[in-house]
Amino acid sequence: MKSGDIFDAISGSYGKYFIGIRISGLEKYIVWGEDSTDNRDDKILLDQSNNVMVFESIPNGLHYILNPNAALFDSQNITDWAKACLSIQPSSNYTHDLDSIVAKIHSDQFNWLSACKREDCWEILNFIHLISDYAYQIDDAYLLDLYQSESVRLFSDYVYDNYFWTIPEEELATRNDQMAWESHYPQFKQNVIDLINTFRSRSVNYR
Repeated sequence: MKSGDIFDAISGSYGKYFIGIRISGLEKYIVWGEDSTDNRDDKILLDQSNNVMVFESIPNGLHYILNPNAALFDSQNITDWAKACLSIQPSSNYTHDLDSIVAKIHSDQFNWLSACKREDCWEILNFIHLISDYAYQIDDAYLLDLYQSESVRLFSDYVYDNYFWTIPEEELATRNDQMAWESHYPQFKQNVIDLINTFRSRSVNYR
């Protein structure tokens, strides 16, 4: 078994993952996963000021987690995960390319969802879900308002209706027509940009 497959298996067993974040052409890493001590809610590793901890490399992230003074969620589980990762060559389990998302949002290609590629829709929605985990974790009213806005909800509904659920063709066409997406797109675009900018402003590099 390849080291990447072993790392994926270890991460899956502990419910903890390194997620790549690509900004300005550079890929850095955050720690995300479920908290077994808190209803298995999904959380991100934060500092004491509730900023997202961003590591320049995965070994740096492991080194931080194994510091006995580190502030951690699900501390025993995440420490055991980090120890299990030391003997392999870990890699990110998924990468959010913020450069790509920003470029696509500014290109206005999402003005017509029917013309958007499936993978582009999922790329946007997966990032929105990541931000929502952060928003719920710290109960941030501003981010929650963006996440729960009508335009973001409609986009999420479209992606799941068209690319996840199995819906009869005629019913799906009716749902898509009733969205009137073009009227919601300007607000959706602004909301996603605001989510990205807020995430960036609340990310702190740790070496």
